Amino acid sequence: MKLLFPAGYRSESVLAEPVKKRLRDNNKVSLIEYDLIHGDFSGSYELTEDIIHRRNPDFAYINADRIEMAGAAAACFNLGIPFSHTYAGIGNNIGTTDDVNRHCMTLWSKIQFCESEIAANRVRNLRSSVGLSTDQIYIVGITHLDDVNLQPCTIPEKPYDLITYNPPATNLTSIEQERVIKEELEFIFSDRKSTRLNSSHA
Repeated sequence: MKLLFPAGYRSESVLAEPVKKRLRDNNKVSLIEYDLIHGDFSGSYELTEDIIHRRNPDFAYINADRIEMAGAAAACFNLGIPFSHTYAGIGNNIGTTDDVNRHCMTLWSKIQFCESEIAANRVRNLRSSVGLSTDQIYIVGITHLDDVNLQPCTIPEKPYDLITYNPPATNLTSIEQERVIKEELEFIFSDRKSTRLNSSHA
């Protein structure tokens, strides 16, 4: 199988890397890897369209919800290349561009990989609302932590909270980013202290 595997922005490509790593080790799959144009729907569409015409893939792996990935998905859909959509059905209920793009990709896809039953139900409702098949929806969990390699560290003996943090968008300067990170971490820690105080007075 010739599998089209576009890579988008860093927040998306990190999620796809564990899948890509395993596909590279599969001798039945020939990966067609390429980088999309960050933040550019039409450019990513045209790039994907050109690669499809030149390489004639059998299937595509579409991931997450970024605008450049939506361009790649649209090209596949319009040119008849079936694809799977990973992280289908996620919803944050505020109607961002990524939310709408994600649901469009889910509607265009042949297979949907979901992180949870909640996401899978959202995909079932979405696809059935327009008469599309719901028999290729799979709950597969997340890929975020598949290949995490923890450096040697001391694990506390008492209970603790582990916080993983995704830094703000890189369109900030390093000084602005440092300030935002500091403010957000201060809020996280102050909120935890407040929760503990409230629970101790309850």
